[in-house]
Amino acid sequence: MGKKPCVVSAKLSDLKGEDYKIMSYVIYEGEFGDQISPFGRYLNLDVNDVINISEHTMKEIADKQAVNGMVTAFDHEYGMENYLFFFEGQKVDIDAAIDCGFGVMEITTGESKGTQFMFDHVSCEYSEEEWYEEDFLNRLCMYLLVTYPTYDNPEFEQYINTADGYMMFRLAIATSDGWLESRVWEVLGEKKRGELVEFHLD
Repeated sequence: MGKKPCVVSAKLSDLKGEDYKIMSYVIYEGEFGDQISPFGRYLNLDVNDVINISEHTMKEIADKQAVNGMVTAFDHEYGMENYLFFFEGQKVDIDAAIDCGFGVMEITTGESKGTQFMFDHVSCEYSEEEWYEEDFLNRLCMYLLVTYPTYDNPEFEQYINTADGYMMFRLAIATSDGWLESRVWEVLGEKKRGELVEFHLD
């Protein structure tokens, strides 16, 4: 049985007097801006190179690389109302968080300086909807599956290996470069939990 990750949560209002910066940036491409990729992965940059540069510098880098898209923060849609959370003892994987629809912020002042929090990019105005909790938890499981080495959730792993589960999985992915889906199947293959079936929508 894998070790369970310890979730620590807070609200932005709890971080009194502490400033933060958004760490999650994406590139929107396509005619309708519907092709989304994490900034660092798109340009094949090391995460340590990305987290210490400004949005302005990111846009300059994108211009030099002739990126035909828009660089923007993967922020909260309508402000930071949702809970912030992180997994104790684990550094946030920014690209994987974006893949799963989560933004990332880092505290820059005060006692919590250097702490990185994840937050849901989806507005909390949807949090009362019947589908929201299941959607949120599924995306959280997706993130843990590809980032937390000892995470073990047989029920979820078996669910996404069904037609309905695979449909949910594909719809929940926030990015369009295919990395998350490939990595999930790779992880499940390594676990060898039964016979894997890869479903396809097309």
